[in-house]
Amino acid sequence: MADVLIVSADGGKLATLIRELDDRIADLDVSVAAGTDAGEVDESTECLVFDSGSADSAPGRLLGEVRSAYPTLPFVLLVPPEGAASIEEVLVADRTTVLRRRGDATDAAMLANRVQTLVESDRRERKLERERERFDTLFEVLTQPVVEVEFRDGVPIVLRVNRAFEEVFGYEEATMVGRSLDEFVVPPERQEEAVSINSRVQDGEMFAVEVTRQTADGEREFLLQNAVYPDSDVEFAMYTDITERKERERELQRQNERLEQFASVVSHDLRNPLTVARLQAEFAEESGGDEHFERLHTSHERMDAMIEDLLLLARAETSVDTDGTVALASRAKRAWEGVRTPGSKLELDLSGASEIRGDPELLGHVFENLFRNAVDHNDRPVTVRVGVLAENGERTGFYVEDDGCGIDPDSAGQATDYGYSTAESGTGFGLSIVAEFVDRHGWELTIGDSTDGGARFEIRWQGTEGTGTNSGV
Repeated sequence: MADVLIVSADGGKLATLIRELDDRIADLDVSVAAGTDAGEVDESTECLVFDSGSADSAPGRLLGEVRSAYPTLPFVLLVPPEGAASIEEVLVADRTTVLRRRGDATDAAMLANRVQTLVESDRRERKLERERERFDTLFEVLTQPVVEVEFRDGVPIVLRVNRAFEEVFGYEEATMVGRSLDEFVVPPERQEEAVSINSRVQDGEMFAVEVTRQTADGEREFLLQNAVYPDSDVEFAMYTDITERKERERELQRQNERLEQFASVVSHDLRNPLTVARLQAEFAEESGGDEHFERLHTSHERMDAMIEDLLLLARAETSVDTDGTVALASRAKRAWEGVRTPGSKLELDLSGASEIRGDPELLGHVFENLFRNAVDHNDRPVTVRVGVLAENGERTGFYVEDDGCGIDPDSAGQATDYGYSTAESGTGFGLSIVAEFVDRHGWELTIGDSTDGGARFEIRWQGTEGTGTNSGV
């Protein structure tokens, strides 16, 4: 069918007009249909011209037929000079233009221009609609969370989110629409950062930045990328979850630091007792004195202890079972039995605490090294206590403290550094192992003074980490 269809009760009178329109509208096929109905209109029709013919013609019926089947089809009504009633019938219709004849002749140039304009406008709108439909489809099927916002008084108001956003962030679209995006996803400590990002977006800047955002399940790390509508307050934000990647990066960095520390120990800390052992062996060969063999044996023992500590740290790099079950009291007792504690005693205050989640072996080494630290750094027997930390009736961790001389405030910051020790026979790894194993569980270690003036080590877990049942110790 024709791109432009002219419907007229008397097609003969429009022959000249059709020829002129064909000449003026080169890319459109113009044809005429006799009558006053829309039977000739189909999907190929891009514009319908109705020649009302006389003042008595009623275009409303034809327009109604067309709009019921093709709601957006451009419609041009040609009316005689006296056709006011016809004009009133169609003026309220969308995409409808009324052209009044000039006496007995129709201005073909004006009609051609109007038809061309309507068709081009309609093509643009249909193209935009197709693009919007494709974008909406893309918006929904994207695997990355995407949110569309509109800035109102500097606040990003949510217009819509895709399914991936709902799944990753845990917030339903119906709950978010019409409210500030920052209210849902920006942690309290990141508010200033969010204000800065919002300002950059409103300035029309496009960027990619790593951010920490709040989800229904806790904080996660994302790569935030934005797209801004030109000359508009509407913006799209796409979030790529990089939490696992950042964790791998931090783990790799930690392992590299560990390798550097191991290299330092091997090149320096192990070399010292090895040099002492070599010298004592030479002295023993020359003099045969027993004291040289004793010193040689002590050096070997120190090297052996260092190697054991290093191997223990190395094994923890690849084997950690943080989902295991640990009975605090029995694990503490077993650790105490494995440490030489002449004259010292252990007190347990673990009422109400039974089992926690963690690696049984690593937690055992935590207790052993804390117990050994208390015994080795005091020149008299000490009492070591293990108890529960709690806030508002909820267990938040446990502590190990003693009634010894405590830790020198000037060296407290170095206590967990690798190779640092104030004991002559110490390896310098005891508290480093404690700090490392606590960190491997995602827990937090703090060092302070006990009520008796000794050292106190508090280990707190985050969220549900470390919590467990109350089914016996």
